[in-house]
Amino acid sequence: DSLGRCDPNAYNAVHWDGSKWELKRIIFYTFCPEGTGSGSYHATSIFALDKENIVISSGSQLAYMKNNVQVKRECIPVSINKLWGTSSNDLYAVGVYGNIAHWDGRRWKKIESGVSSTINDIFGYVKNKSEGKEYEILCAVSDKFGWAEEKILVINNNIVDSISLGIVSVPQSVWSKNGLKIYACGDGAYERINGKWRKISGINPYFKNRIRGNDYNDIIIVGDYGMVAHFNGNSWLTFRELISYNGINYSLSYNGKVVAIVGLDGNKAKIIIGKR
Repeated sequence: DSLGRCDPNAYNAVHWDGSKWELKRIIFYTFCPEGTGSGSYHATSIFALDKENIVISSGSQLAYMKNNVQVKRECIPVSINKLWGTSSNDLYAVGVYGNIAHWDGRRWKKIESGVSSTINDIFGYVKNKSEGKEYEILCAVSDKFGWAEEKILVINNNIVDSISLGIVSVPQSVWSKNGLKIYACGDGAYERINGKWRKISGINPYFKNRIRGNDYNDIIIVGDYGMVAHFNGNSWLTFRELISYNGINYSLSYNGKVVAIVGLDGNKAKIIIGKR
């Protein structure tokens, strides 16, 4: 708190309503899978299913929010780093030790990934719109701070395969609009076209933690030292005024005309909101 005392019921989320911030406590179980005890423990990821429903993770459990009010919490069979899905009946959770689990609206089922390293990111897209909504899902596997398996996984109909890494080093994040091009970042930024990877030039050399886009001519990458870079289809622009040698940007969400970036500046949490 403001007096430097440790709050046993600390806040673990913050909500922006368009005019002000509101600190919030999202309540999780103390012990899973028993589902006992409770507390506002460290939250690790957040995913909006639609305008009303949001899912927030902590360890191996989820809290469900509806219209900004918590309505449920549950234990699931994996420890979660990231979430991605298409609806309340189709949600994926990925995390440590190569764990992947899928919710089909009735139950959680673990999916064999074939890897034992940390899955850092997951993102899906409609692969063939002309053939209906067939989703393909990408996952980035690596360890930023030490040796580990490095892979980009592809999930189709809950069957996991991988694509060649080529020159990609330490894949931390992955994104695509429709599979025609695939972008990855980590120790560098990379673009894959027709099965071949190339390293993207024109971005500073800091480690890159997350990549997202609206289209192939509208992509944002964030990373260490407060790095934020945007691609407009022709060239990359690094926002040098955001560079901070005590800063790090961990993740971002980019939707239409608004981008939200989260990270740290020294020992303080920070949120950057950009508008077109």
